[in-house]
Amino acid sequence: MYAFCWQSDRPLPPALDLTGRGWRRMTGCSACGTRAAANHAMLVDGAALLPGLRAGLARLCDHDRRRALVAGVAASADRAVLLSLGFGDAIALPASTEEIEQRAMRLLVPQSGAGLVRRAGPLLLDLAARAVWLAGRRIGLHPREFELLWALAERPGGALGKGDLLHAVCRIAHDPGTNRIAVHVSRLRAKLAQAGVIGLVETVEGGAYRLAGGPASSAVPRDEGTGPRAPFGQSVRDKCIERKP
Repeated sequence: MYAFCWQSDRPLPPALDLTGRGWRRMTGCSACGTRAAANHAMLVDGAALLPGLRAGLARLCDHDRRRALVAGVAASADRAVLLSLGFGDAIALPASTEEIEQRAMRLLVPQSGAGLVRRAGPLLLDLAARAVWLAGRRIGLHPREFELLWALAERPGGALGKGDLLHAVCRIAHDPGTNRIAVHVSRLRAKLAQAGVIGLVETVEGGAYRLAGGPASSAVPRDEGTGPRAPFGQSVRDKCIERKP
């Protein structure tokens, strides 16, 4: 699960509050003597940092500076200085929460793997861990269910036919005449419904599938809690991995 902290004495602006996107807000950070963890993005108040930049740099080591997003820096020249000093990102406000989240995720993923994290409606997909998160809670998916969801998330709003999904999910270049994609879709929908996400995967004309609503799905999660809980959707059946090509 991803986490963030807010480096400022001022209240957190609503656009920077990532808790509604499933992130956990942390109170421990470099300013209070705790080094940021690998999954921890630091949102820094630009209005507070710039006047006392030297003191601000002393609080943030190089490691933490690389995962810091300085928000509220109106002047392009100031943003350029911050980037040259090793800050991960600097942005003017106002900005949407969706943009803030995308920029924060890039701070936590090496540039060589920047495409390893993707959002599908209310879900956050982590390709490296083959994990799906909803409001800080992991949804247990079969590997091929994850591959199916990831393939659809690669083309937000666009439809993928049976042949495309067979190639993406089952590594099959031709249609052998099976209904395995429909079976995977049915199981995926059932697990998402168990987690409270209804209608995310749509069937369109010709038997193709797509994510509802494109990048910002209208699917609503049942539970927005961010505390540690048991994963959704785990079952004995998930232990039976298909071995056929």
